[in-house]
Amino acid sequence: MIEIIGNHGESDHSEFIVFMPGETEKETLTLGVTMNVQDLEKAMAEFNRCSSDYRVELVNYFDQTGDYDKAVEQLKLDVVTGTAPDIIAVSGIDYSMFSEKGVLADLYDFLRDDKECSKDMLVQSVIKVYEDGGHLYSIAPNFQIHSMWGYGDVIGRQSGVTFEELFQILEDCGKDLNAIAGFSGDEPVLTRLCTVSMDEFIDWEKRNL
Repeated sequence: MIEIIGNHGESDHSEFIVFMPGETEKETLTLGVTMNVQDLEKAMAEFNRCSSDYRVELVNYFDQTGDYDKAVEQLKLDVVTGTAPDIIAVSGIDYSMFSEKGVLADLYDFLRDDKECSKDMLVQSVIKVYEDGGHLYSIAPNFQIHSMWGYGDVIGRQSGVTFEELFQILEDCGKDLNAIAGFSGDEPVLTRLCTVSMDEFIDWEKRNL
């Protein structure tokens, strides 16, 4: 028997846990990955700890082959032969061949049956991007929104421009997407500006915004 006190995720909530030797009654599901993803392993460990019905075990194709391309090919071979894991992490994989052959489950079906999570709780514009013929085979575990600022005489004091409008602004300035892609992608502009201008937003003496 092993007794520990652990913290629940990143919160301040602690709990007393007792591990007893023996067989688990949880249903085991396999999760296949083609690369090492630390955040995914962390989420899997947290799920295994909290779930009373299921346990997820990792199938790491990269560790098996030692090569990313070979890992992807082995995963595809397992899909064709019917020996693929129950769940597949599709990051970096063209999984269109899987969906075309009908080997992937529609996540919308799970969302309709889930009492705790529904489609309406998700960011609609994000899941719409991941749709394939009205079906949802994959979803982003997280996403980022990068903001951009520009001189008023250049952008016409517009806000919330579309990509088409952005391309037109760049073209009018004799530029293309490469003029902004590196900076906006590597360092979110709003975060950078707020950081260097922090004194304008914070009263350090009164310690308030």
